[in-house]
Amino acid sequence: MAKKRTPVFVALPQAVSEIQTITATVRQIVKDAHQLGDLDLRLRRPDGSTDTQLDRNIWNDPLNNQDLLFENGLIDAPARPRRGSIRRSMRRVPPMERCRIVVPRENLDAFLKASEALRKSTLKKKRRKTKGASRAGAPEEHDWEEGKLFVMQELKTRGNPLDKNNQTKGWRTISDVAKLLIDHLEELSKDGVGPDMSTARGKVSDWIEEFERKRS
Repeated sequence: MAKKRTPVFVALPQAVSEIQTITATVRQIVKDAHQLGDLDLRLRRPDGSTDTQLDRNIWNDPLNNQDLLFENGLIDAPARPRRGSIRRSMRRVPPMERCRIVVPRENLDAFLKASEALRKSTLKKKRRKTKGASRAGAPEEHDWEEGKLFVMQELKTRGNPLDKNNQTKGWRTISDVAKLLIDHLEELSKDGVGPDMSTARGKVSDWIEEFERKRS
């Protein structure tokens, strides 16, 4: 029986330096990707465990110094109670412990690959728009109603991609769903141009939230 491969993790400052090659607004990209579920930021506790995900609302907390978070990748988080520790579980304010923010190497590599593909796709679309700039008339609006029907049907068939039980290849993140949406709308578009990734991801994020609300 083959041994289970030990996952490799990358500290947040190193991850930021690798993403830096994509764009100068790297910190905003990291925050957006984490909040959308594209970057799996976790806490590495003093005992070496990495099973706790970093709260996605951390970036909205004014008490956190985001500059320090990005520079040293360290954060104070509530310590987990030890098994059988009654005294600790009865405390109103749990003790804190210093944790390092890390991201799985596999997840970071997939994010970098998708970002590079997006950059090339964006350049290609810009060239296409430049060539067709002389054409008269306003640019075609994307059929978001059709896009929503398409995404909702995919969610109904395949489930929420942010739920690990539903994740398959090409169906793990909001970006994965956004890519399918862009391809679908490109096929329906007269000029063969779909929406940009940022807009598509925002739409998909809203539709996933609506999908979950209707299920509950």
